Formats: sequence, structure tokens, C-alpha cells
Amino acid sequence: MSNMNYQDPGLAETRPHSPINLQAYNILYTSVSLHWELANDGEVNPTAYSIYQDGRQIIGQNYIGGTIEGLTPATTYQFYVTASWYGTDSLNPSNTITVTTLGTTLRPSSPVNLRATAIAATSVTLQWDTGTDGSLPVARYRIFQNGSEVNSTAANGITITGLSPATQYSFYIWSEAANGQLGAYASNTITPTTAALPLPRPPSPVNLRATAITPTSISLQWDTGTDGTAPVSRYWIYQNGGLADITAANSITIANLTPGTTYRFYIVSEGLDGQFGLNASNEITPTTAALARPPSP
Repeated sequence: MSNMNYQDPGLAETRPHSPINLQAYNILYTSVSLHWELANDGEVNPTAYSIYQDGRQIIGQNYIGGTIEGLTPATTYQFYVTASWYGTDSLNPSNTITVTTLGTTLRPSSPVNLRATAIAATSVTLQWDTGTDGSLPVARYRIFQNGSEVNSTAANGITITGLSPATQYSFYIWSEAANGQLGAYASNTITPTTAALPLPRPPSPVNLRATAITPTSISLQWDTGTDGTAPVSRYWIYQNGGLADITAANSITIANLTPGTTYRFYIVSEGLDGQFGLNASNEITPTTAALARPPSP
């Protein structure tokens, strides 16, 4: 009786395991090393491997791995591998990998020593030096503020405006050549804080004058100037350089003085927030009246 399931072993196709997980390592200027593994999709180990570079077979060998030489620096290549067993190909080729050899890319010098040379309430002036790690001329510097590009300049300094008072910002710089190639490194990052806006000042007192003088008192009066915008909360009255009194009015009488004595007075205004006026008043030097002498007998 014949066996309908019988198959001549000589007619059966024996396939080798397929190459998988192709990887590149030790990538240099003119060479690259390859390594791969074998899948478990065949019956036997391969007897030969073919390495393909950009679709063209370049190497045939009987072992796993190898080094491809004679490449061009700074050039991208594609590689894949096939396997065979005495002329019978594996079920699948390996994965395709893309490799770029090392190259000596020409770059502009990186900016170094970034620093803030002037800080105001709404602006920061930056300055930096040109490094020595590049060979191309720098066409421009690109300025980054809080991670975003905000300006560019061909100079080694720039003033960034439109900032908020009393706010911290981060800055760093990239150099760029005329061909668009960036420097190898960004500058150092700095984090200056803008200045706070000055508090509004009260108007300074003006036209200080003595309106009445007795042997033991002097009445003072003054006007409110126009050099401030904050309300005046009080005036400080200085007598001979020391604080004599404080008042919210525009006049005051200084008592307990010595007859026939010259005194020096000036006034300083103060706002509600403790900010003083820009200037003290004019200074006056009135003399108290002398005591009347008793009539001679």
C-alpha cells in the first residue's frame, strides 16, 4: 500500500535562519562595524552571509559580523544583510539600518562668557565674547530668552527691551555661519533679574517762608510742588539739621525758641508708602525777636 504523505527528502527545501537585529557600532570616519543575530524561522544555520550597502552587495562571508571600510567621512549609508544555506536564501533579509560616518563639519566659533552689562526695569543689555572652537566666520548670533529665540545680531552685544520689572529671565546665545551651520555649543546661560520700578514720589515742598516771628516762636508756611505724583501724607520739619516736628498741614509754628537767635529750617515731604519727595524745600534762616528791654528809670 502506498503512503500518500511520503515526501522525498531530496525535494524538501531546507531554509536557513534569517538575520535579524542588524546594528552598527564603532562608527568612524571611513569605516563602520556591523553585527546581527539569527531568527528561529529556519531549519539550519546559514553557510553564507551577504552584506548590502545602498542596495549593492559588497561582501560575502560565512560568519556573523564584520567591518565595512573605505567609506567617505560625513556620509550616510544604508546596510542590510541576507543569509543562505548552500544557495538557498533565508526567508527574510535583515532590517535595514542607516549609518552616517564621522565628519569634520566646519562650524563658526561658539559664543562664550555671556554676561549682563546693564540691567534696567524693562531691559537687559547682554554682551559676550567669540570663542576659538570654530573655523567659519560668525554671520550672526541668535539670542534666546526663556528658551525661545527673540532676536539676532551680528555684533557681540545687544539690549533686550520690553521686559517686565522685577522679573528674572534666562538668556543664552547660539552662533550661526552664513551657510546656516550653528556653532558646536551654545553660550553659558545667565539669569538676570530686571530692576524694580521706583515707587512714585510725593511732591517736594517749595517756597518755605516764615510768616510770623516772636521772641520764642516762628511760624512757617510752604507750598506743595509739582515734581511728584503720590499724595503727601506728612511733612518733616528740620531745625538746625535735626527733626523738630511733623505735620500733615502746609504750615506749623515752632515754639520754645530762644529770643534773638537765628535758626535754620527746611522741610521734607513723605508719601503714604514712606517714599520721600525728590528734594527738600528751600532753606530759610529767620531770627527770633529780641525781648523788649525795660524802660530806663
